[in-house]
Amino acid sequence: MKTPLSGVSLVGVNFDGWMYHNNRFDTYYLQSDHIVPLYEHKILFALQYLKQNENNGAKQKIDGSLFGTRLGYRYDGFELSVAFSKTYGAKNGAVGDILLPWEGAPAFTNSFVLRNFN
Repeated sequence: MKTPLSGVSLVGVNFDGWMYHNNRFDTYYLQSDHIVPLYEHKILFALQYLKQNENNGAKQKIDGSLFGTRLGYRYDGFELSVAFSKTYGAKNGAVGDILLPWEGAPAFTNSFVLRNFN
């Protein structure tokens, strides 16, 4: 079950998030966006955090986090962005696993790939 969290604005920065729960794992997602207007141009800043952990129904250890950042430029309907995402495990920054039941992730650097190529 996906539960949206209401958006909050604080000093021109928008915060959004959601929680996804099923019988194997829980996922929490937060994103912050900020736009700085410069005449007709806009500079975009965004940060994101995704945390996933197992609950009692999991057969494997699930405990990972994803951090992402994005910087963009917008002008007259054109937008160019660069982004970086990194996944971490629970212990000493080890590589963490994130399960993706949505056939993709909300990560800034995600590319949606179809599971079935037929």
